[in-house]
Amino acid sequence: MDSPAVGSASFENVHELRHRWSRRYTGDQYLKLLRTHSDHRALGEARLARLLSDIAEVIQRTGSEVIRHYETLTLLAKRR
Repeated sequence: MDSPAVGSASFENVHELRHRWSRRYTGDQYLKLLRTHSDHRALGEARLARLLSDIAEVIQRTGSEVIRHYETLTLLAKRR
């Protein structure tokens, strides 16, 4: 576990729970999602439009959908 709570004198009985899950996106849904990422927003509209256009082409060539795999991490701990 890489959490500060693990090595902290403030917490005990630290437990880590991981939940792996996937989400299927249509090409349009995925492109809309990418627009919300801060690193993409920082590109500026012109560069972002070019990037999303290129990504849209790849999505179209590879089946018109994107499957993203995620992992949610929950730490449970008791305060001392």
